[in-house]
Amino acid sequence: MTDGQHPRVSVLVVGFGSPVWLTRCLEALVDAVDDSTEIILVDNGSEPPLTPVLERFSHRVTALRSEVNLGFGRACNAARAWANGDRILLLNPDAILREGALEALVAHLDADPTRGIVTGRLERPDGSLDPYSCLGAPTVWGEFCFATGLSTLMARSSVTNPEALGGWRRDSERDVGVVTGCVLLTSSELWDELGGFDPRYFMYGEDVDLSARASALGRRLSFVPTVVATHAGGASSTSGAKVVMVLRGKATLARRSPSAVRRAWSTSALRAGVLLRGALEQRRPAHERVWRAAWRARADWTDGWGGAPAQAAAPLIPVAQR
Repeated sequence: MTDGQHPRVSVLVVGFGSPVWLTRCLEALVDAVDDSTEIILVDNGSEPPLTPVLERFSHRVTALRSEVNLGFGRACNAARAWANGDRILLLNPDAILREGALEALVAHLDADPTRGIVTGRLERPDGSLDPYSCLGAPTVWGEFCFATGLSTLMARSSVTNPEALGGWRRDSERDVGVVTGCVLLTSSELWDELGGFDPRYFMYGEDVDLSARASALGRRLSFVPTVVATHAGGASSTSGAKVVMVLRGKATLARRSPSAVRRAWSTSALRAGVLLRGALEQRRPAHERVWRAAWRARADWTDGWGGAPAQAAAPLIPVAQR
């Protein structure tokens, strides 16, 4: 990349623990992109710090550290200030980018000026489909299906499981309601117009909110069936803790609705769905009763994430090269 030339893409990777997966992510990323792509890596308050990983790749990446865990969205917002690319790719630290994937995503984004955010197909380490690169937008009907258990009972149906886009094998190009933060490509211009992620979210739900705001601007969210990454899925979170955080994100989304009726309905539907699933777990081993545990912890998630804490603006510290 010549002096004064903007990078084609800035890849933002926010890591929290899991140094083995982060190392694999960075090894694949460095191999998959050329010098027209800049890589920005944030150690998001890991304990112990990810300093050995940051130092290992500091010849190729802009390595930064936060002394506190900012949460995913806030850390991405902070990393954006260091990015110079015309486009921004968010990449989870447990996602292994495939060779040629970035080019496929950029081509898909650039092919239609109405596209605002794009993603692609994910696979799990065993080669099976990971469907969570994209979702359907939240709706009253989808919330009803969650509350009544229909979304679980008939999970493969696009009618009864609309948010998971049930039944679609992610094998065709189409517009979607939500692009998740696992692999998310957009232009720097649109990111800045949207103001990045809403800092009120600590983790989970911020990508649904961002997608909704992009759609409100008339920008399409699009999926391309090219396999772009292998995704470990939740390498930084235990399942029980993840469920509670996801519920806090959903509760935050519910409480952000401008309609008092919708806020009340969405919150009640969320609580009903968790209670139902918890009741159905009664015969499972204690360590598998994640919904029962989530129901007992409902005071921790029903009100959502709340406001952005002071550390949301904590500075990122460059990690010097050896």
